[in-house]
Amino acid sequence: MGSSHHDCNPHRRPPPGGDAPRELPAKSPVTIQQLDEDTFLVKRQRPSKDYVMIAVPVIKKLKSDPEWEAVESRMAAHHKRTIAPFEE
Repeated sequence: MGSSHHDCNPHRRPPPGGDAPRELPAKSPVTIQQLDEDTFLVKRQRPSKDYVMIAVPVIKKLKSDPEWEAVESRMAAHHKRTIAPFEE
């Protein structure tokens, strides 16, 4: 008869949620840890959920704003006097 991939070990515990492991989606990132010569632990890596992604529009050209340009010129003049020049 044909061979089966099912482990017939009576002492084997089925994983939580059924007697066969769930299949991972294709190309899922995993870590593999070898526990002994014949035993490997495969753990799925999940992305961190510690961040939020936002969309920022691309601005190729700013509108002319003479009031802001005057403020920007004053800031540049001030920093030119107080910040040491860049040295390579």
